[in-house]
Amino acid sequence: MRTNEFVRKDVIVPGLEKEYRILHITDSHVVMCNEKEGEYVIEGDGYWNGTKLIDFHNLRHNHFRVEGVPSSELFEKMCDELAANPDCADVIVFTGDILDFFSQSAFDFIKKNIDKLKTPYMFVIGNHDMIFSGKPESEMKKIFTALTGENPDLQKMKLGELTLIGVYNGPYHYPEKSLNDLVNALEGEDNVVLFQHVPLSTKEFHKYNADRNQPDWSIGDQGVCNGDGWKTVFDIVGADDTPVKAIICGDCHVEHESKLGNVPQYTSPLNANYPPYLYVIHS
Repeated sequence: MRTNEFVRKDVIVPGLEKEYRILHITDSHVVMCNEKEGEYVIEGDGYWNGTKLIDFHNLRHNHFRVEGVPSSELFEKMCDELAANPDCADVIVFTGDILDFFSQSAFDFIKKNIDKLKTPYMFVIGNHDMIFSGKPESEMKKIFTALTGENPDLQKMKLGELTLIGVYNGPYHYPEKSLNDLVNALEGEDNVVLFQHVPLSTKEFHKYNADRNQPDWSIGDQGVCNGDGWKTVFDIVGADDTPVKAIICGDCHVEHESKLGNVPQYTSPLNANYPPYLYVIHS
């Protein structure tokens, strides 16, 4: 990956005086565990329950190789090149599934590489980042504060005229704390770019998946419908005076663009196989 290989996407927000460049990295699916971690017997998963983590590792290691190169090597190379080019973007945003499954060695690996970055970054947790840990979600979130900052459910960052908000919806719903934090974070804001792992359901995205005979893993009445928290998010985004100007997410491993009311939603393809997307936001 070279910085000139980024895929540029232009996002129009009327009234901005400047241009802002946000590098989006999602679904890197770093596959890694050491010999001791590989002995862990997976619990609580319908398909893999009762098997060793190393069995899942071996399957996924092969699945995410690109021309023979493992996803871990690709991630390390990408971080090295980003560290050498700190002006390639104003902010880097990771939106989940950077790990394919949790192991302490894999977490330490991605943190070591992300720590190389000189560009400011935001890290949003995905569903894969925490699976097969054998630990409660609350304990896992404490581990991830080393990357997310003190609140793993929501991050907020000012970028000139923009407000960047990253919200945790990796379990295919908005947990109560994430939802409450989001509502509070949006209060009094304007020109918000919302980052999350799982996209919201739209008619266009549902049709796109149906045409490909693929399940719709977006959140909403046409996709995955866990809990009612998504209705609050839909109401906020769909309001005439919504502060949300764009939504950027991952999870589905494809590039897609659709709208919720007047708000564009972008999904970027998995970074395990494709270059990062550079979202250039301007008027």
